[in-house]
Order: sequence, then structure tokens, then C-alpha cells
Amino acid sequence: VKAAIVRNIGTGDGINIAVMDKDGFRLLTDEQKKAVIEL
Repeated sequence: VKAAIVRNIGTGDGINIAVMDKDGFRLLTDEQKKAVIEL
């Protein structure tokens, strides 16, 4: 995710990250996305 944002800086701010698991489907919050991007 971070590499895609760095490569596409013009549209990277609008990225959506979703999780689908045994608990269902959910979109990550802005705080959760920041944690993923910092990895």
C-alpha cells in the first residue's frame, strides 16, 4: 500500500483499504490506514 501511494502521490490520499475475514467486510478508518501505511 505504501509503495502504491508513493508512486501515485496525486491520488494516494483517497485510497480505501478493506478487510474481509470470518467477521465480515469492513473498511479501515483513517487511523487504521495510517497505521498500515507506517509499516
